Amino acid sequence: MKLEKILGEIKLLIPKIDKEIDNLIKDNFSNQHEIERFIDYLMHPILKKQFDKLIDYYSKINKTAAQDYKRIYKEIWN
Repeated sequence: MKLEKILGEIKLLIPKIDKEIDNLIKDNFSNQHEIERFIDYLMHPILKKQFDKLIDYYSKINKTAAQDYKRIYKEIWN
């Protein structure tokens, strides 16, 4: 499978990802393990907006871990 096709398929999933993030926030979801697993999946530049939104929410639950994720993301992609 070509990379362009894979990226195209990921882009088609972005509205579903946005909805899932919105639902987590709306429901005040606080399972740190599950949130961190979701953040791990979002650590790609194509999902930067979604990563930032979930990190902003997660920082209210665990500020230190959220800062670590931001630092790691920056080290990987900048």
